Amino acid sequence: MDGMREVNVFMAKVAQECGKNEECVNFMKEVINQGRPLSYNERNLISAAYKGIVGPLRDSLRLLQEDNHDYDVASPIIEISELLSQKCDEVITLIRNTLLPSVTEPEVRIFYIKMIADYFRYKWEGTPDKSRPDVAQKCKAAYQEAMTLADTSLPTYHPLKLGLSLNFAVFIYEILNETSEAYELASKAYTEAGTGISQLSPESKEEAQHTMDLLNENIQLWQQ
Repeated sequence: MDGMREVNVFMAKVAQECGKNEECVNFMKEVINQGRPLSYNERNLISAAYKGIVGPLRDSLRLLQEDNHDYDVASPIIEISELLSQKCDEVITLIRNTLLPSVTEPEVRIFYIKMIADYFRYKWEGTPDKSRPDVAQKCKAAYQEAMTLADTSLPTYHPLKLGLSLNFAVFIYEILNETSEAYELASKAYTEAGTGISQLSPESKEEAQHTMDLLNENIQLWQQ
């Protein structure tokens, strides 16, 4: 069984390197079906694969939703919106029904709950206006749940907590249109992290510093 798991993880990595994110996800689902919790690297692998699938859909939808088209884009908007929603639902369901229930370690729970919130945020982008408030509420609830757990479980400079604060602030700014609240959250995360990232390993330090830079960019933008 372990040998087959190693093969599937290896093939998932190969698929991702080739840009075949759907295949990567399929290999990782085989790993998940074996019933053992995913390791840190395995979690990041399936997370990156789904980002590779959903990212281009989000980019395409933004391009189509621009107002300067000289031709009818209603049909492709509907098609891409439905596909985006489907993929986001797939991620959310996989985490809620399969990955999260057996997890007790706070950091891992935060990772998965944050991922649920992120994919509700992505789903909102392709959701019809009348249904957006419901999606936004579910997104906010997931971010708040993850933040509550992170506040009691992770140091302020932890890359996961910084990433969570960044994404929650972006949600507040872009979807709830509450600039001052987004600014306060980003500023709080940036200030509290301080020089703590110097305590991290080189890899974690690089990730944390990148997120700190993004937080600072948003702080400068939102305070204007």
